[in-house]
Amino acid sequence: MEKISSRNDCFKDEINNEATDVPVDTDAIDSSSKIIDETSFCTKRNFCIVSFILVSLLGAAISGSIVLAKKATSTPSKTKNNLDTNSQNTIASDSESSSEDNVSSGDSVTLDETRRGTILSVLEPYFRSDDEPFPSSLLQAEAFDWISDEDTWTILSSSIAEKDVWLERYTTSILYFATEGKQWKDANLWLTDHNHCDWKGIECNKNGQIETIDLFYGSLSGMIPSELGMLTMMTSLALKHNQLSGTIPTEIGTLSGIETIDISYNNLTGMIPSELGKLIRLDSLELSHNSLSGTTPLELENLARAGTHVYLGRNFDIQDCNPSILICP
Repeated sequence: MEKISSRNDCFKDEINNEATDVPVDTDAIDSSSKIIDETSFCTKRNFCIVSFILVSLLGAAISGSIVLAKKATSTPSKTKNNLDTNSQNTIASDSESSSEDNVSSGDSVTLDETRRGTILSVLEPYFRSDDEPFPSSLLQAEAFDWISDEDTWTILSSSIAEKDVWLERYTTSILYFATEGKQWKDANLWLTDHNHCDWKGIECNKNGQIETIDLFYGSLSGMIPSELGMLTMMTSLALKHNQLSGTIPTEIGTLSGIETIDISYNNLTGMIPSELGKLIRLDSLELSHNSLSGTTPLELENLARAGTHVYLGRNFDIQDCNPSILICP
């Protein structure tokens, strides 16, 4: 045992001696340590830089997502607000434009509409029927449009009802259009803004109601309009020596106050209306020099017996004319 221990001690001493004898390059060791330290430092620094960049990018991505989410949340309300604002602005703009239009032209439009409505309310009860609205003919429409839209005359003062004034003005304009007024020899003041009582050939009573229409030798053509029957205060109708054609309107028989009718020297055709026999105040009925035909109405003979002068001369197709009471062909 002692031998073994001594051998071990000797072996240890040899080793220590060899280790002591081996030359150590301390500079190389220091250099290597420095390189290792610098490498570690560089590695750590690069890692830090890369880590910083990644963290920054991650933060930016998260921030961007948050911002986008907020924008996405807020955009609908902003869009809605913008739409509401735009709608309000549009409505306000339209309202302002409408107001400006009303200021510039609204008054005249209102007046025109009021005038048209007033005249329509006056005329409709007289001319509208269950079968036909008013106006029911091109002639009525033409006269109604003129008095409503073109005529500028207004009622300033009158002793008769407003409805009667509009009715008479409409009726006389119908006469103008029905008999080709533009071709008349003298249409002085017709269809102007003067009172219709001042129109050529028209005379009114002290109350402003039409009493006389005298348009003889006036170059009238066309037909006698039935609307003349609305002039209930008329006492004299003279349309002789013209080129009027067509039949005699039966509505003439409603002029209960008329005293003189002279429609001779025209081109009137058809039968003599029996309604004329109801005009008991009639003093003179001139129907001569036309192309009337048919049997003489009994009512007309009775009118003649009551003292009315009835002239039927130069109507060669009239039959059963009693020359003892009538002036026959």
